[in-house]
Amino acid sequence: MELKERIAALLKYSQKNISEFSRFVGFRTPQAVRELIKGNTKSLSEIAYSKIISAFPEINQDWLLTGEGEMLRSNGADIENYTASGSQAVAARNVETINQTQTGDAALIEQMKQRIATLENQLRDKETIIDLLKKISSTAQPNHAADDSDPTH
Repeated sequence: MELKERIAALLKYSQKNISEFSRFVGFRTPQAVRELIKGNTKSLSEIAYSKIISAFPEINQDWLLTGEGEMLRSNGADIENYTASGSQAVAARNVETINQTQTGDAALIEQMKQRIATLENQLRDKETIIDLLKKISSTAQPNHAADDSDPTH
C-alpha cells in the first residue's frame, strides 16, 4: 500500500475532513495532507510521522511507515510497546524541553537565593538600626522620677 493510500485510509478512519485532520494532527496547513493524498509527497518526515502517531496512538507504526500489517494495533501488547518505546523524536523533544526548563529553573532558583540573601542582610541592618535608636531614645529621655521627688518643682 502506497503512502497516499495509507494517508487516505487514515483520513477516512478519523472521520474528519482534510482541514480538521490537519489541525487535529498538528500540521500547519491542510496543504501537507493534500500533497500526501495526491502522492506528490512520497514519504513522511520524522516530524509528520511523530505528529500522526501522537494524534492516533492506536495506529500500527509499521503500517504507517511501510504499509505492512494492519492499520490498527491488534491488541494491548502493541499499545504497551508503543507506550514503552514511543517515538524517539517526541521523546527527544520532551527531554530537551525538560532540560531547558530545569536549566531555567536552576538559574531562577539561584537568582532567588541571591535576592533572599540580600533581603536578609537588609533586614539585619534595619534591626541593628532599630536597636541603636531604642538605646539612644532610652538614654535621651529625662528621668521623670527624679523630677517628681523634687519639691521645688
